[in-house]
Amino acid sequence: MLRVCNLEKYSRLNSVEIKGVPQIRNENILSVVNNVGRALNYEIKKEMVDACHRLRPDLHRPQEPASIILKFVSRIQKDEFLEARKIKRNFCTRDLDPACVISKPIYINQSLSPDTRKLYAKCREFKKSNNIKYLWIKNGNIMMRKTYNSQKYIINSVADFRNVH
Repeated sequence: MLRVCNLEKYSRLNSVEIKGVPQIRNENILSVVNNVGRALNYEIKKEMVDACHRLRPDLHRPQEPASIILKFVSRIQKDEFLEARKIKRNFCTRDLDPACVISKPIYINQSLSPDTRKLYAKCREFKKSNNIKYLWIKNGNIMMRKTYNSQKYIINSVADFRNVH
């Protein structure tokens, strides 16, 4: 099971998930992704993209636009794109369209498998209830650290929580 989980993580290392980009009927998803890149001052060329598509709409949030999965050809390009997002604080729909009446945030994160996403939710709960200061994802791995100077832990399962101190 862990082997399958690791293969899933590896297959998503070049991918990001973009949430909050307004959806237009019959849109050209590559053009949408190019607009996101332009708004972040990061040019996304056609040759850089291995695949991009919208996910199915979230049944729990039907009013929200479906997320976009963007898979880069290179992990370096994915990392540069995520760095461009960090530079642009408060990235929102108005950055894509200045005429946007209601501005909503746009989130860009590493693409996670369903199992990793569930584990990350449990990690957030554990963080809140156990005075953990740092929780993040790096290269598909969930990382946790109690304080700035404490040891970093890779969390592969709930059982790994007992190691964090």
